[in-house]
Amino acid sequence: MRRWLLLLLQVGLLVLIFRLPEVQNFFHDAIEQGGEAVDAIIDWPEQQKLAELADELTPWQATLRPYQQLYINDVLESGDSVNAFHRSFCLTPDKNPYLQGAALAYFCQQLELTGLLDAH
Repeated sequence: MRRWLLLLLQVGLLVLIFRLPEVQNFFHDAIEQGGEAVDAIIDWPEQQKLAELADELTPWQATLRPYQQLYINDVLESGDSVNAFHRSFCLTPDKNPYLQGAALAYFCQQLELTGLLDAH
């Protein structure tokens, strides 16, 4: 009987402790940071490919004008932006205001050699 009463008291105390705002904030922050860590792990291979592509393009990119270099850097920020660029300017005849002619063709070719493009 005493054990049951002690067990019931401990469970009640735990419920009260877990309902404290400070404890709930702690668990909320822990879950949020865990989610960010999982996202970083999931995005790591893509970020590695983007970094490798940026390194490969550095000599070519140095021949471009500053506004074109900034534009290339913006495109290489994420896999989504790379895919959007490829769909808009490499697969369709839409004109790109920053890259034309041989520069556009070279950049499209380099994007196609990477494993970053969606298989759509």
